[in-house]
Formats: sequence, C-alpha cells, structure tokens
Amino acid sequence: MIAFSMVALISLSSAQESFAISTDYKKVAAVTRDAQLSGGQIVQEKVKIGDKEFHVTRALIKSNPEHVWSYLTDYDKAPAVFSNLKKIRLLDQKDNRKKVEFEVVSLGGLVKYDYVLHVVESEPHQMEWSRASGAFKENDGFWSLEPVEGGKYTLVTYAKHIDGGLFVPRMIVDKQLKSTMPNVISNLRSAVATDKKRIAQK
Repeated sequence: MIAFSMVALISLSSAQESFAISTDYKKVAAVTRDAQLSGGQIVQEKVKIGDKEFHVTRALIKSNPEHVWSYLTDYDKAPAVFSNLKKIRLLDQKDNRKKVEFEVVSLGGLVKYDYVLHVVESEPHQMEWSRASGAFKENDGFWSLEPVEGGKYTLVTYAKHIDGGLFVPRMIVDKQLKSTMPNVISNLRSAVATDKKRIAQK
C-alpha cells in the first residue's frame, strides 16, 4: 500500500478567507436543476474558479439541508457512511473553524492519503476547506447545500481541487476524483435515505 503520512499541525489562523471558493463558483457556474438532477442522476463537471480547476459533483437528495448536514459533520459516524474514509479526527476548533485530520483511500484501497484540513462551516448550508498539512500540495474544496421545494429536497454541490505535487500526477488526480466524488455523493444519499426509512418505521 502506498502511504503519504506527513501530518503536521499548524495554526487555525492560516485558514483561507471563509467561503471564497464556493462564492466564486456560483459566479462562474450557476447551479441548474436540469433534467439529469431531477431524474436522480449525479452530475459531474470541471469548472475553473480563479486560477484553479475544480471537479464539481452535484445531486438532489430527498431530505432537508439540516438532515444532510448532520452526516457531513458527525465525525464519529462518518467512516461508516463514506466508503473512502477510513479515519477522521477533530484536532482543534474555534467557533466555526476546525482543524480536521483525515485518512482516505482510493483505487479500491490500494492508495492511502493522510492529510489535515482547515475547515470553515456555516451550518447548515456551507462548508469550505483548504490544506493545512499532509498529502498533496493543494487540497481545496467545499460542500454547498441548497433547499429545493421548501426543503423537501437538497441540492448538494461537492467540489474539490487537488494539486498532487511531485508525487501524484494530474492525470491520476483527475481519474481518482472522477471516480471517488460520485461515490461520496452516493454514500451520502444512501445514508440519508436509510435514516429517513428508519424514522418512518418508528
């Protein structure tokens, strides 16, 4: 197994300005509720935000943003929800800013990445992150949760930009994100659906 284990802790004060990436995304690629989304498909695209190229994955989930948000922020349960996430640990928190350590796998578990992210949250609609330390030269992204039909559905947008530096070529990064990101959305959708079914049966 290939491992990149370079986790080092640095101050929360170095986090990027809150929600700058997701705000710029909305300027260059308006989120559309097209036939693919309404039909339940997971839609992928590449979008240039500033000087960086992001992989963006979108889908509708049949629940309100608060319910979906709970699965993104419950670190104890997250490895049971997301198949690519093996470990997650909250290292530090100050108000809505967190420093979080991740261990994720790709390519069917053949490759493992360890890294720490600065995370900024605006419950229950926005989460944005940037690299603090560990694998990759750059690791930026965001979750955006928008209510649809009065909260009957949530339009979920998941975006990532990764610069693998010398160790992970761009072609490999693109292939892994194209494969992994829809699976993350599918995992999230399945967890929410299972929970709603369990609640309805009570």
